[in-house]
Amino acid sequence: MLFFKAVGHSEAKREAREYGILASGMKYITAKDMDDVIIRVVTTPDVIDGKNTVTTTVTVLSNEEKVIKEISSKDYESKAFNEALFELSTEYGLRDCQTHRKNIRKNAL
Repeated sequence: MLFFKAVGHSEAKREAREYGILASGMKYITAKDMDDVIIRVVTTPDVIDGKNTVTTTVTVLSNEEKVIKEISSKDYESKAFNEALFELSTEYGLRDCQTHRKNIRKNAL
């Protein structure tokens, strides 16, 4: 699965706008050939400019769960956030992604 789709921000934002479904959740993303970091994605309901939407925060964590980098849709315009996700994907080589509801690396230690 592509990193952008694994994050799921655009889909959650569309569901908030079109159906009034305000997603809330946390998931972890792992990727093929990526052993030194794990990605945490937190999506929460939000109201921006009087409209229901969601905010998504994407955090790159070390195996020791130290924050390496963090981006939030609240800090970007929509297109800029998508570009930041693409840059993150490129920087960390995030391809062939899988999502998990638990930090499987932490559980495996």
